Amino acid sequence: MINVYSDLIKFLENEIEGVLISVVQTKGSVPRDTDAYMLVNQNSSFGTVGGGCLEFDAIQKARDLVKDPMFSSFCYEYHLGPKLGQCCGGAVELNFKKITPKLRKKILTDDLQKKKLWDNVLVFGAGHVGQALIQQMQEIPLNVSLIDSRSRDGVDFLMPESCKTTPFPEAEVRKSKPGSAYVIVTHDHALDFILVKEVLLRNDAVYLGMIGSDTKKLILKKWLKKEGIYGFEKIFTPLGKSIASVKLIDKRPEVIAAFVLAEILVAIQTNKNVLKQIRKKKVMGA
Repeated sequence: MINVYSDLIKFLENEIEGVLISVVQTKGSVPRDTDAYMLVNQNSSFGTVGGGCLEFDAIQKARDLVKDPMFSSFCYEYHLGPKLGQCCGGAVELNFKKITPKLRKKILTDDLQKKKLWDNVLVFGAGHVGQALIQQMQEIPLNVSLIDSRSRDGVDFLMPESCKTTPFPEAEVRKSKPGSAYVIVTHDHALDFILVKEVLLRNDAVYLGMIGSDTKKLILKKWLKKEGIYGFEKIFTPLGKSIASVKLIDKRPEVIAAFVLAEILVAIQTNKNVLKQIRKKKVMGA
């Protein structure tokens, strides 16, 4: 469970009266879209509707409204200009709704449904880079799986409880969902190559990254050619090079993980934009 989702559950388990603020309509340039919401009570808040003076004023309004025994729902339109100190220039309509037991349940149910729509990321290798990646992904809405071919008793470090251990990690590639992202950072070069081959055979990955040097990249290219596998140009290796095109990239696990996470998010967003354009052309051509 990612931190964002666990924080939401903790907030809703609190019985203090609160308000759900959601973006219901936008015009022009605005900081958040209509999928944005936040929860506010007298002591704390969860989520964001755009930050800045807009959010500050919205929080104050919510805390004033929750004191009103007659309050149930209220809408207010903000114009983002000099008056608010936000130069976006657009307008945002916010809905303020009192949080009832029924609404608490609905928020959790809706977010569980959204969780199913999150993009899937499979990280192979529970070593330093793999664990750094899992740690950094805790705040990002992604369905992340950590997989390692070694048994817990066979390593001299502590594997995360969430890590799946299996002697056949390639099977996890075969049964993964279409459009998944794959990060291959195992302890074994030969296993890395096998996993890369399995992903390329699927031909539906939104991202495929493999840890390694330029030399390892050349060896992989020759091996894939010998195996008759196409799609080498789709592989992100060395990791992070597409984000930081410098000769000497910082090789600390936490830094590599940050670059990989950026690569994955860019790849996912690019894929979504492409699919959106395809759907748009189909509609216009219909």
